[in-house]
Parts: sequence; C-alpha cells; structure tokens
Amino acid sequence: MHEIVTLQIGEAANYLGTHFWNLQESYFTYGAHEDSPINHDVHFRPGVASDGSETFTPRTLIYDFKSQFGTLRRINELYEIDADPDAEALSNPATTVRRQPPIPPHDYQHALNEGTQPPQLTSETVRYWSDFNRVYYNPKSIAQIHREELGSQQTSFSASQHGEELFSQLGRSKDLLDDDFRPLIEECNRMQGIQILANVDDGWTGFTSRYLEDLRDEYGKSFILVWAVNSHKPNGPLAQRRNAALNEAHSVATIGFQADLYLPLVRSPSKLPSYVDLGQGTLWQASALQCCAMDTFLLPTKTRHTSTSSSVSLDNLFRPPDERQRLANVEVRFQPHGSETGMTNGVIPSKTYPPESCNLFPSLPRVLGQRERPVEVLHQLDVLRGSHLEELMPEMTQPSNYRSRRYVRSHACLLGIIVDLSACTNPYSHHVVRRPREGDKVHENYADSTLAQSLTSDLAFPALDSFPPLYQASTNQPRKFSMRATMSTNTGISHWVRQLEAVTRPHFSREEREAIADELQLMAEAYQTDSDSNDDSDE
Repeated sequence: MHEIVTLQIGEAANYLGTHFWNLQESYFTYGAHEDSPINHDVHFRPGVASDGSETFTPRTLIYDFKSQFGTLRRINELYEIDADPDAEALSNPATTVRRQPPIPPHDYQHALNEGTQPPQLTSETVRYWSDFNRVYYNPKSIAQIHREELGSQQTSFSASQHGEELFSQLGRSKDLLDDDFRPLIEECNRMQGIQILANVDDGWTGFTSRYLEDLRDEYGKSFILVWAVNSHKPNGPLAQRRNAALNEAHSVATIGFQADLYLPLVRSPSKLPSYVDLGQGTLWQASALQCCAMDTFLLPTKTRHTSTSSSVSLDNLFRPPDERQRLANVEVRFQPHGSETGMTNGVIPSKTYPPESCNLFPSLPRVLGQRERPVEVLHQLDVLRGSHLEELMPEMTQPSNYRSRRYVRSHACLLGIIVDLSACTNPYSHHVVRRPREGDKVHENYADSTLAQSLTSDLAFPALDSFPPLYQASTNQPRKFSMRATMSTNTGISHWVRQLEAVTRPHFSREEREAIADELQLMAEAYQTDSDSNDDSDE
C-alpha cells in the first residue's frame, strides 16, 4: 500500500499537522459513484472502535505537552467505553486523583459535533491546535507529556538539551520507539517512508534528534523526510532570537545530518507576496501557508495511479541527486482555481498574474563584511496542481500528453531549463541551472538525467473552513486554489549554513562548537561549486 508514517513533535509542528490531516480528511468521497483520486491507505490506518465498528484514522504519532492538546482527549468518542475512567484509580487507596479545571470546548468543535455550520475562525479565537481539528485519532496516536516529567529543576523548555533530557527521562519508564512508534510500522504492508514534523528552534530539537537517532538505528534503509518547523517570530526579543538560532544550528547539524531530506519552514517569511495575508502571524496562520507547500509536494505520493503512469514514492521524488545535499529550499505560490480566478476571455487580471513566490526558507542577518553572491540552482523539483498551471509556471512547455496523464515531467525540465528564474526572491539574487558534472556525487536515480523535474495534477487545493483567509487579492475567499510548490538545492544554502555557523559559534560551549560547527561546515561544502571555491579564496 506504500504507506507513509508520520511523526509530529512540538506545538508548531502540530499546528501544521492539524492543517495537513484536515486536508486529508477532505479528500474522502462518500457518494456511491464517487472515486477519490487519493489513495487514503497511504496516510490512514484501519482500526476497530469500542463498539466493534471499523475506523480509519491518521497514520501518525503526536508528541506534545498535555497542556497544548486543549480539549483533544486521548480517548475520543470512537474509542471510549462505558466504564468509569477513574474506577481503577479510586479502588487503589494509594492513588490520588487530581482534576484540572476543564477547558471549555471551542465553538468550532461544538458546531462539528452538532452537525451545524462552524463559525469563522480567527487568530483571536484559535487557542490550541485542537481547536480547528476535524479528524478523530486512534488513542495510540496520542502521546501526551506532562510538564512534571521535565524535572523539578527545569522551568523552561527552550534549549535543545532540555529535549534530550526529556527523551532520557521518558525512556526510563518505557522504550519510546518500541512502545509508541513500532506499532505504526508493523501495520504497514510496504512502507514508502517516514515523515517527521518537528519544532527545530526550541527544546523539541534535542528530543527529535534523539528520536531520529533511534529511528536510524532501527530503520536505516527507510527514507526519512523532515519538515523542520520554526516556531519563533523574527521580531522577538534578542535573547529569544539568539536561543532560536542556537537550536536551529543544532537541528541542522544533527537532525539534518541524519535525515534523507531536511526542509526548513519559517514561521514569518521576510518578504511576502502582495496577495498573501498572514495577519498577526500566529501559528494557526503561519502553519496554513506551510501546509500549502507540504500537501502539494506530497500529492504525487498519495495519488491513485493509472496503469500508464508510474508510481511515485518519497524516495524517488525527494531523494537529493547529491546525497550530501540534504537541506533544501521550499517555496509556494498560488492563485484562485479555475472559474474563481476572475478570468476574462482566458486572461487573468494583472493584479494576480503572474503570482509571486513565497519563500519559506529562513533568513539570517548578514554577517559584517559578507557580500551577496549569485546563486546557482543545483536541483529543482516543481509540483503543480489545479488549472491554468501555465500562469503559475509561465515558461513551462506543455507536452503533447499533458492532459492525458495525471503526472508528467515537463519538456522544459527534461531539456535542463530552469523555470521561472525569479522564483527564489529571498535571500537569492539570480539562478543558473546545470546538468550533472564529472565528479559530482549524484544518486543513481539522477545519473543519466537533468537535475530538474516537474509534476502536475488537476486536483486543486481545497480551502477548508478551518483554514485562515490567506488570499487578500479578492474580497471573497476562493474555495479552491491552483498551486505550485518548488523545492531546490542551490549554492545559496551553503552561504546560509556558513552564516548560521558564524552567528552561533561564539555562543556554543567548546564541545558543542567542535561537534556542531564541524558538521555545519561539511554541510556547507556539499553545496559549493568551483566558482564558490574561487570566491572564497579571493576573500
């Protein structure tokens, strides 16, 4: 069934995960003659409810502090039984039951339970990621952590070592991999890989790093994709920003080194297209924009394929051509789908054409004396969905079989021509694409091809009522979007990693400085070209 197992770690990651699972639920069809283009077995797992009925719940494992779950219970309506949950505890005189004040249910959840029209969500009304959740989870998917498990001496969870200590603390009572994660793997018939959604700028960095170490030891050959979620605001206090940078450096050096692909997702892009409105930049709003890219990229891996189209997996879609280049840049752009574009005689109004790209790669203050350099694109993947895709990718040459197959590789990419050279607006200046060269450590999947590819689908991105109104180029929010997600490896990543190492080096201990700085330098070298090396020698 080519399953993908998901692991969610941290508050910001769970905001992203909630948007993602809401989208997956929206792809289900319930009419007798309706066929969904999505293979739901990829992301959902079958099960049995307490009354014996069959269930279909997300194939995921969620870690977060219990206080962040809001009103989401581990045992929900599908799995609860008639027995009093406190009966066993009350029968033991040595057990003390302490009840915390109940959290009032959100009006959105109340409307879903009653089957009525949910109210409009706003950044002021969303308190927890569970407030806008639309799916039921299997109890085994919920791993609630109590703050008391941090230790009596620890009052914050802001540093990577805090997460490492929490992982060790939890490991004293159970094996997290065997008890929590392995059951998900054992349910799979033919797993295509693991995706991890994780906070990477707070204490969850260390927790994820330790978890990934165990995953690599146990499932060394499995493809592991990491969505590295930033949770801090760039305009926060200086100490907070410095701490976030330290955690991010630790994450890139440890998690990025162990993952097959590491995709940073910034909370607040330094430059937003004019048609995108992130409002106050809350986690609910920021994670929605991140999910646009995430779900679009994963679309080829979960689409039902016809006999004439080849299967697309995490490995053959996302594996970098050069296996040392595990860090990649993510961008997304979108416009109203189909008839909602406001087209007149096939022409899109100038205010929305062509839509600018939103770059989700984090940026850093420029180091004193560092000059801006041109960026060479080493590899690029484009996934497009919806209609009028030529508006999202103007330079795309349509193949003759463009309409007859759900996924195709565009002629432009087969010729090695990079499309839309203005895509990376920040922090890059201009781009050049190239073919593999002698001496490149290119993965066998790419040895005889160009380093650019494009996949297309006619399935538009649905704007659910749990989604914030991101599109501000229209008074009415569109119900669907056509979208383009772009992933690229380029020499600009080398510059960014070196900059991250330079900014954080003075604040690490001697031991950390040697371990983390060395890994960052090795990663930066993987993206260097001959011209970069010559530039470095000139400085």
